Amino acid sequence: MAVEAQVLVERSRDNTIGKKRELLSINEMIERKWPEAKIRSIVARGGGIPDEDCPEVESCMRFWVLTSTSQVEEDRFTQRASMTLQADANASFVDGLFSSSMDASGGQGSMAAGALSQLMASTAGQPALANGGGGHGG
Repeated sequence: MAVEAQVLVERSRDNTIGKKRELLSINEMIERKWPEAKIRSIVARGGGIPDEDCPEVESCMRFWVLTSTSQVEEDRFTQRASMTLQADANASFVDGLFSSSMDASGGQGSMAAGALSQLMASTAGQPALANGGGGHGG
């Protein structure tokens, strides 16, 4: 009987930097106690948006400014296992495989005892064990 097995383990790290911008008036920047040099630099680069109600009042002119930056690091672990085999599978064998689980932390798989017994009998051409055999593979 031909049996092929493959286990694929992947690890990736994502590093995301987020920036928050707000549309603030010069008065709001002053209220937040921003340094005068920073406010002058923002005004000097241009791009201000006049206030809708009083466009002639310079202190009410608004600018898009960076108000906060955040960094999020995330580690991802993926574990996949596959097996291809030639076996005589009945409904209880398939049910046993779908009720199997893979432990996310330890990297060990478990299989229902009946499914393991059925698998062993199918691949070896022997009758299933009366007790269902062992309960863990890995």
